[in-house]
Amino acid sequence: MAERISITPMPDLSALAGQTQIKRLDEKTAIKYRVVEEAIDLEALRQEKESLEAMLAMPEPTTEELIEMGKSMHPYYQDREWVANRLEEINRILKG
Repeated sequence: MAERISITPMPDLSALAGQTQIKRLDEKTAIKYRVVEEAIDLEALRQEKESLEAMLAMPEPTTEELIEMGKSMHPYYQDREWVANRLEEINRILKG
């Protein structure tokens, strides 16, 4: 089930943060309600919004562009020197 987000004015729930309420529906079912306090970095949220909007505005790539993009994601075309160096670093840490 997708999370529903409400941005309409609502009562101050900060006093309920961390509390849990359970409402019994019938003999086999109950619903648990919990208010969770979460800090949101609004600048990061704005940047993510811009990034997502830019993704939606991108035109469909050509076949040639798809081939080149695929190469950049395929392990064979990755920077082999970087991979080898990273493997050495991991091995040194694991032997540690």
